[in-house]
Order: sequence, then structure tokens, then C-alpha cells
Amino acid sequence: MSTSCGSTEKIINKIKKPKPANLSQVIHILKRGQWDAFNYSELNRLIATYGKDQAHYSAEQRPYVVMDVNQSLLSLDIADIIFAYQLEQLRFNHRPEQLAQALRQDIAISNFSQQFNNQNGQATNIEVLVHDIVESYQWIYQQYQGFQGQQSLAQIKLNPHYENFISKMRFLYAAIADRDGEQIALLWRINLLYGFHQDDIDEILKQAMQWQKSAAIEQLTWTSPASLSGQTGRVTIRWHNGLRVFAEMRDLIQSLQAHGFDVYICDSVPIDILKALLSNPEFGFNIPESNLIGIEPRRDQQQRIMLQSLHHANLPYGKAKSQFIQKILIARYGYSPILMVGNGLKDQDLLTDFPDTQKILLINWLRDPNSAIGRMAQLAFAQYGQENGRYLLQGLDANVGAFIASPKSIRYGQSTRQAFQ
Repeated sequence: MSTSCGSTEKIINKIKKPKPANLSQVIHILKRGQWDAFNYSELNRLIATYGKDQAHYSAEQRPYVVMDVNQSLLSLDIADIIFAYQLEQLRFNHRPEQLAQALRQDIAISNFSQQFNNQNGQATNIEVLVHDIVESYQWIYQQYQGFQGQQSLAQIKLNPHYENFISKMRFLYAAIADRDGEQIALLWRINLLYGFHQDDIDEILKQAMQWQKSAAIEQLTWTSPASLSGQTGRVTIRWHNGLRVFAEMRDLIQSLQAHGFDVYICDSVPIDILKALLSNPEFGFNIPESNLIGIEPRRDQQQRIMLQSLHHANLPYGKAKSQFIQKILIARYGYSPILMVGNGLKDQDLLTDFPDTQKILLINWLRDPNSAIGRMAQLAFAQYGQENGRYLLQGLDANVGAFIASPKSIRYGQSTRQAFQ
């Protein structure tokens, strides 16, 4: 660690000066878009100062940046949208007994929290939910032409088994995340990709992104049908749909790459999904596969995704994100990233563990002000307008899934801008 920090200081001293003599000459490196004016100026200054056009740039000591994906490049969680698409289009490779195994994998049988009681106030757990889900999936598997049956997807969707299946699947995911933590839920969700190869993920992601282009930004409510209350009873779950790409972030990546920066992604998303989205020229990010750090699923000899244990996983989440950066990038470069981008609790360690990082861009999702990420947002707001400030706070409007030219943000369902929760 001490060696890395020493290397960072040496290299930063070498490339930090001179600053652009006239910032107006470099102000249009980035497209203006809906960047906050101060953020726009500072990011342009950063690119001009450390990029390949300055005198002391070295191709052997290239500056690099590390970014989060979910709610940083995109307005929602891309793996969650893949999950939603699988439910909408019944894109699963499991036989019924395989789905039962995937859903139960390493999940405790104790009851979920009271927040996830059924509509009659009765407790739910993995056993009753899996029983009902698999019972409906068994009917779908036998009837749907995508599996072993003859009915079209439109016909299947008219049957209460479809509504029962998707509602209780979505409910189960949320219940696991609430009780066991987001990390367990993220790994559990990978087991729904069982049997898929990279080519399959590429196809599914393209179709899901096309679906999202016309999907409304809204909170959806799914309720299981009364006619199939089963062992669980009726349950209701709400989730957000309508993923959007932040155009300004895509342009930032393109501009950084054009000016000699290496761009890395580090997020707790299956690597297959990261490759399908970020390395495919169709989506405009053009990040090399070698620059993606995500969850590496277990695979069979044909490179198809296998069922995962939810224990002992190598998951880039929270503190582990910093460990990935240390092990992979600090070891490779010998110095810290020039810029980091994040937005939430799973990023807060990463954003504080590298004091040599010059700028930290926070996408303002109005996080808990008592959390580390919330305190960073407050510091960014306090530093607003200071050229030597380390933190930048970028606002957005969650109702339209887009940046706004302010450090303040607008919550979904509201209309007023606010700096903090």
C-alpha cells in the first residue's frame, strides 16, 4: 500500500502541472448536455490537465478512472431489468425441479420480516413461496411453446399462473434482499441465469434495452391472484421500471478514452451482463472487456452459467470493491485512479479508500445523510464552486431518468429539487 501511495504522489506531481492556460479553450471537450455548470467545468479541466494533450502525458503512465454502473451510468439496475425482462418474456433455462433448487439455494428457511407478510398478515418464507412459484412454473412449462407446450406467450399471460409466477418471484427477491442483505440477493439472482452462455446474455440484454426504450418510468405494482393463493397467500410487490442511459456519462467515457484515459468499471453485476452492455459498440460505451470488473459466475465446460453458492463468492461490493481495485488496478498501474464515479452505499468505501484520487463524482440519489455517501454529498455541496474541491455532486430528475443542470435532485413522484434527503 505504501509503495502504491508513493508511486501515486510521484506520478501526480509529474502530470499535475501545468494547468490549462486558458480554460475557455478546453471547455467544450465534453458535450454540454445537462451537466451542472461547475461539474462541467471541473471535468473538462480534469481531462485537459491529465489528458494526452498536456506536455507531461505519458502513455506508459496513463491516467485511469473507475466507475460504477447502476445508477451512475444508468438510471436503474441493469441486472434487475434483465430479471424483469426474464419474467416478462419467460426467458429461463430451468426445468421445474432445477428452478426449485435455484430458488432455495443457500436461503434460510426462517420467516421473512413482517414487511413481507401476506395480505392477511401471515408470515412468508422460502418454502411456501417456492412451492407456489414452482407450481405455477410447472403449469407454464407444460403449456408455453417456449418450453414444452403449444400456447403463445400472449395466451400464457392470460392465465393466473403467469401472474402468480411473476409476482411471487419478484416478491421473493425483495424478501431475500430485505432479510439477508443485497449481496445475497444479487448472487441469488444470478441463479436465474442458469444455462445461459455469453451469446444468450448478449441477445437478452439487447432485447431488454429495446424494451426499456419505450417502457414508461413508473413504479409498478404486482399482486398475485386470489385464485392461486396457494401456501403463501396473496402478496403484493412494487418495483421501478423504465431504465435510461445517462447520455452525459456515456459522453464522459468517450471523451476520457479519446484523451488518453483508461476507463474501468467495477460493480456487483455479472460480468456477462457488463460485457453485453459496455463492450458492445451498439450502446456507445466501448469499454474493453478486460476493463470490466464484475461478478464471475461458475460455468460448465461449455461456458454456460451454473448454479452458484451464495457463500464465499468473490463479489465486488462495498469494501471488497476497494480490494478489487488494490489487487487489480493499483497492482497494475502503481497509483490510484484520477477520477472515481459512484452513487450509493456499496460505493462509499471505494470512494474514500484512495486519498490520491483527484476527483470523485457523486450521482445525487439523495442518500441517507448519516451514511458515508450522504456525508460525502454534503461535503460536495459545501465545496461547490471551489476549484480545489475534491467532490462533485451531479443532480438528476428520477421522474424522467435524466441529469439536470444542478447539484440538486428531484425524487420520483416529486417536483422540487433538494440537495439532501
